[in-house]
Amino acid sequence: MPRHSALMQVFDLSPILDRDDLTAIHVRELFSYNPLTGRLHWKRRISQIAKIDSKAGTFNGKGYLSVIIAGHSYQHHRLVWLWFHGSLDRSSIVDHIDRWPSNDRIWNLRIATKAQNNLNTKLRSDNRSGYRGVYFNKRLGKWCACINVAGRRKHLGVFDNPKEAAKRYLDATEIARSDDFNFLGAVCRLDRASLARSKQ
Repeated sequence: MPRHSALMQVFDLSPILDRDDLTAIHVRELFSYNPLTGRLHWKRRISQIAKIDSKAGTFNGKGYLSVIIAGHSYQHHRLVWLWFHGSLDRSSIVDHIDRWPSNDRIWNLRIATKAQNNLNTKLRSDNRSGYRGVYFNKRLGKWCACINVAGRRKHLGVFDNPKEAAKRYLDATEIARSDDFNFLGAVCRLDRASLARSKQ
């Protein structure tokens, strides 16, 4: 049997009837990965677009790369994770640490919970404080800090300037990232610690 026929039997894409059928074996056969650029490159030509050695993926409207394989669209950063680590659950969220959606260098990717991923988003376009989780309360004439985790909103305090409010938000964020399941209790501990420092 010719060598290319044997390869087609092992790495035939026709069994990929569902998105979940794609495995690390398929991904590593289809792509090479450059850790310096974070990009996948085609090793096999499976369409007119997918030329050997060309960069895989096209940008969507949100700045993420997506790749078409066997009629299914995959996020480029999820394919990178699968290529590098060998497994990835469908429910797992692959987060960009630096919040840059096309920076798919492996050191910039991590598995995160939905709450952790939501904490790692870019500033909203209507943010006027310049800091995440900080807004100006006109009635009080003060800056306020708040955080949302797992659908629950927690007010973190009222401050004279936005930098103080931002510091409180960052403290709460670090707790939330490391202690999702006991977040509200952890923030209460933060409240008590801040109160204790203010009395010293």
